[in-house]
Amino acid sequence: MRFSLKELINTLFSRQSNHAPTSIKIANNDAAIVQKLPVSTSPLTDTQILSILDYWLDFELFDIPECPYDFKKGIVSEAAENFDNQWLNSEQSLPIIKNDSKLFIMFQCHRAGYLFVNNEESNSKPLHPNTVTPRTYLLGVALIPTLNTDAKTGNKYITWQLSEEDQDLVINLATIRTIYRKCRSSIPKNMSLTEWVESSFKSIEHLINKHLSGKEDPITGVQEAFTTEQLKQGIIEINRSIAREFWPTHASREFMENYAKAVEVTKQDKSDEAINPSKIRSDFEDTTTFRWRFCYYPDGNEQNQLGPFFANDLNNIAEVISKDSAKNNLSPALYQYFQGNEKQSLLGSVRENSNIYHSMTRGFFKGRWPENVKYGLSLLQSCAVNLAAKRKDNPIVAVNGPPGTGKTTLLKDVIAERFVNRTIQLLQHESSDDGWLSSKESIKAVLDASIVVASSNNKAVENISKELPALAKIHESFHDDIGYFRQQAHSDEWGLFCAVLGNSSNRKAFCDHRLNKLLSYLKGLSNYLGLSPLVYQLKGKKQTEAQPLLISYFDGLLTTNKIPSFIEAIESSANFLKPHMGFLAPFSENLQKVASSEMLINEFVEKWCQLDEERWQKSLDSLLKLSQVWWKSNIWKNELKSEYQNRKEKFNKLIERHEKALADINSRRFDNWGINPTDHLISKQGYMLLSGEDPLDGEARIQKLSPLGSPNLNQLRSEIFIASLHLNEAMIKFNATELQEDLKLLPQLINGNYESLENKPSHEKLWGLLFLLFPVISTSLSSVESQFRLMQKKATIGLAMFDEAGQSVNYHVVGLLQRSQQAMIVGDPIQLEPVVPIQGEIDRGIASDFIAISTEDNEVAWGDRFLVSKSSAQLIADKAGPIKALIGRREVGLPLLVHRRCTDPMFSIANNIAYDNKMVLATEPYKWKSISSGWLNVVESKASIIRQRYHNNTEATSAFELVRYLVEQHQEMTQGGIYLITPFTHMKNELLSSWKALYKQQSNRQWMEQAAQLDGKNDAEIDDFAKDNIGTVHTFQGKEASVVIFCLAASRVRGTTGGIKWVNSKPNLINVAVTRAKHHFFVVGNYEDWCHEACSSSFIRDGMSLYNNINEVKASMPLPLDEHLKNGAIVPPQQIATSRSDFSDVW
Repeated sequence: MRFSLKELINTLFSRQSNHAPTSIKIANNDAAIVQKLPVSTSPLTDTQILSILDYWLDFELFDIPECPYDFKKGIVSEAAENFDNQWLNSEQSLPIIKNDSKLFIMFQCHRAGYLFVNNEESNSKPLHPNTVTPRTYLLGVALIPTLNTDAKTGNKYITWQLSEEDQDLVINLATIRTIYRKCRSSIPKNMSLTEWVESSFKSIEHLINKHLSGKEDPITGVQEAFTTEQLKQGIIEINRSIAREFWPTHASREFMENYAKAVEVTKQDKSDEAINPSKIRSDFEDTTTFRWRFCYYPDGNEQNQLGPFFANDLNNIAEVISKDSAKNNLSPALYQYFQGNEKQSLLGSVRENSNIYHSMTRGFFKGRWPENVKYGLSLLQSCAVNLAAKRKDNPIVAVNGPPGTGKTTLLKDVIAERFVNRTIQLLQHESSDDGWLSSKESIKAVLDASIVVASSNNKAVENISKELPALAKIHESFHDDIGYFRQQAHSDEWGLFCAVLGNSSNRKAFCDHRLNKLLSYLKGLSNYLGLSPLVYQLKGKKQTEAQPLLISYFDGLLTTNKIPSFIEAIESSANFLKPHMGFLAPFSENLQKVASSEMLINEFVEKWCQLDEERWQKSLDSLLKLSQVWWKSNIWKNELKSEYQNRKEKFNKLIERHEKALADINSRRFDNWGINPTDHLISKQGYMLLSGEDPLDGEARIQKLSPLGSPNLNQLRSEIFIASLHLNEAMIKFNATELQEDLKLLPQLINGNYESLENKPSHEKLWGLLFLLFPVISTSLSSVESQFRLMQKKATIGLAMFDEAGQSVNYHVVGLLQRSQQAMIVGDPIQLEPVVPIQGEIDRGIASDFIAISTEDNEVAWGDRFLVSKSSAQLIADKAGPIKALIGRREVGLPLLVHRRCTDPMFSIANNIAYDNKMVLATEPYKWKSISSGWLNVVESKASIIRQRYHNNTEATSAFELVRYLVEQHQEMTQGGIYLITPFTHMKNELLSSWKALYKQQSNRQWMEQAAQLDGKNDAEIDDFAKDNIGTVHTFQGKEASVVIFCLAASRVRGTTGGIKWVNSKPNLINVAVTRAKHHFFVVGNYEDWCHEACSSSFIRDGMSLYNNINEVKASMPLPLDEHLKNGAIVPPQQIATSRSDFSDVW
């Protein structure tokens, strides 16, 4: 934790003591235990909500600073014994010293195994096989070097001063607090945690001031610099003193020696062992100390911790609640998130709940994303969109979307509907006032429709940010019509619809390449057809220099069909241009030939540039005069007005058609719109079984139906959305001049450089203008606090969309929820769970200081659902939405059940292990013949193992043999790409190493290059395949490929059965792995070791084969998919699984 956060810690502890009546001290117990209150369905009190916020803030501040080990950047912390050679060796040249150079010293460096000690203290290793025990330190300080020259000898030497910047002092509060909880013998009796932390801060400040602060000049107040020798001595003294201070007793030293292993020195795992002199000689001091380390940053201290990312938002909200009620001060979305929804409706089968489904799908919305009009939203997708439309009734809409069930599709329809409604609202606020578009009423309309898409999964944010404006993601029938500032967008985009913000690099890129480009365009609209800037560019240029500028300019006019407007504007201004018509008349005549394709632009410009010098200058004078006349006559304004009026008229006519369609539907004139009242679920008859239909088949059929989803209605709604895009663009352009002064402030707002004069910054007008230009903003959750620092008013944003919320830590959504009126929280708790860096026992220890949690099996306390290590944002939101459903024994929010990504057998595997067979398959089967998906059995002997644990080289070799065979012999199977994924980080590294090693052999290069360029990646290189197609399952959620090869890595012979148990402990990881594959799925690993487990036993089912080696794969007969599925699972007799016996090794 940075020392600068000390004030925040003090605020938290002070607030905790103020609402202490909810907790009591238990005699002779290590920590404060929050008083148990009976669990009830009554709303949480303000004190309980405040306690939850304070617990989450405390958890957020429980961070572990890590010793830097970035070998790629060359920033690696070094052992203490290297210090002399680098800084005190006169024969060595000194490191480069710059103005920002800093030396970072880390004291008491160790591996924090104590983070993983359970109540019985029987384990000090992470439960998760991919988790690395943090290499941390207790205290870190930065020193500033100054290079000096001895006046007498001319020798160079260095002096040092302690950095006074708060971020250059890092204290490991997590370790300090863990010692308090786990090793109370270190702590003076009756000292509370608050007192212990405060005492620790003071002790550290004292040590630093004593040993690393030079003498202060009494006149200037500047501290005297000290030499390198003095620095080293001070470091040694602090390191020893810290050890004596923080683990002073024999029991505490034993605890640290047992659970805090030393940091490795080299990549060969040599350890910098803890030192206790008393274990060498009994008369030596009984103390335990770890080594110190150092890291030099020539260009500034990169060790500064980036986080915490959520602390200020949590604290600000808690502060408000501590002074007033939660109901009044939380946004509707955040308040509902805490309280849950007591009135949730349980959604069952469509046959038994037809009234609920029918009432939830009555909305006939105006906007629709321009997808293929043949396909509307499925039943449950339509339910979600309808629920989201009732903003005040449903501040939280929780949607559970298994893989491939169209989460993004429904979100896009919600976006389209909000945007159309915004357009209607803006037209209602239109007035003769020049500034009407930035009036309070208009800004409110824009903010009410504003949308922020966020996720903790950066890939998910990136995917939806790219997909929204992508022309390829719009149905081809709309390609020519759709547009929103299309000329200012990239060539593969239909417009500037989504602002990709978040971290500082994203914000800078957005301002540099998107926003500033658009603002420049809007500012230049008064220069009609861009003629004035062209004339300015041509000034003083010779014809040869001018020719490319003219070609580019007139080519742009031709492409945008603006040449007729250019000619017409000359004719309408002729009375003011009589002295110049000698040039402008033939100029117009020949420009008309260009417009009608009678003359090429190059020919037109070339003839013009052949004029002699005098006539060339006269032509430029004529163009200059023309631009001046256009500007004075407001011809540019009149054209923008005309464009706006035309767009508005078209939009209004489409709205009238929508009203007519609604009237026709209500009057049952269905034929006018191609509506089938049964198939489009207008009548309740649509929810009934057909004659002789199996109930399960009927359920599946009805789930695929699309309420009010006829092609004609879909076409109309898509056209309305496109018309609203055109109208908004014309509206902004027409009012751009009046908005200029405010628009130029937007880059400062986005980058956080805007100097706010507001005590509680909200800046609704500026945020409203940003959303006016870019209706959707995307960001990672970790960037919300900094991105929206200047938006502190609750419920400013209309709608927050949280994607992949099953992966989001429960409190990471709080800041955005507080800023939003409504939230759609979309995810799947049966896919990947949040990555929480703190083990459950420590989490429970933190929580118990604030909220009531259960301490026994079969016990439930009101605070249990807020535990960070036990819940995700999705799980909490599922309790807060208007709808709940049952998937097996799990209660979820509104489920999406129609699956359109995977074919069988992948669909059935996932449906069986994760979704209680509730999903409905709607994926079109692939058309090509293929070998069957299956399990490539890889069996190792102990003698054959080259690298230990999860570094399974044998499996890696088999996996790439399979890739080669598929690429070379089954192009249709692989044309949609190949992924190689694994549960384990070590196995991922093994696959990457093998891939690189294979490419060094000339015989492999052709098939490897083919593999890299699959899935339309024609320019991809070998390294791109390694980066994009090989990895752990955790990095592939949200992605899909035609073929997925899943490398298991763990086996009995490797002693990694714990990894097998971990993978199978929940269906999440295998569910994600299987559903990355659209068409073909191959498992590579030891069949006998994995086939008995709860989830991996499902890998062999109908349509799959067990292959004992690659030759059996090659001998497999290619067949159509339906033939494979008819064959059932193909398992050789000797591989049929038998039950394991605990007595198999007795005889």
